[in-house]
Amino acid sequence: MTNYDDVDYAGIEAAADEIGKFLVKWGRVNVAQTKEKFGTARIYCSFGWSSLHSITHPTHHYNRYPRWMMLFDIKCLSRITPPLTNWAIVPYHKWLYRLAYKRAIAKRPHLRSNIYYSADFMEVLIGL
Repeated sequence: MTNYDDVDYAGIEAAADEIGKFLVKWGRVNVAQTKEKFGTARIYCSFGWSSLHSITHPTHHYNRYPRWMMLFDIKCLSRITPPLTNWAIVPYHKWLYRLAYKRAIAKRPHLRSNIYYSADFMEVLIGL
């Protein structure tokens, strides 16, 4: 049985927030939520861009545009944005995701397993 009193919940939460902010700042990665849950860091995100809104407002899950622009983005730009950008941006997002985790683990090596354990894209972090 694990002693949950010994877990550094604040450090795990800080690492999750750091990873999420790094992904949004440097890659405009769509980060839905960052949190500590059950002693692990959770960063819910997705690679690639689906529309102009996902580029300009990566952390917003409701549309921030005026109605006319929202309709234009949904009906037109969401059809051309993925094929034009994702061939280059998805590999960059994966590289950035790996770098963000590497930075967080280097800053808090004692929390390595707590940060690494619940990663959404574990296949990107293999060998880290």
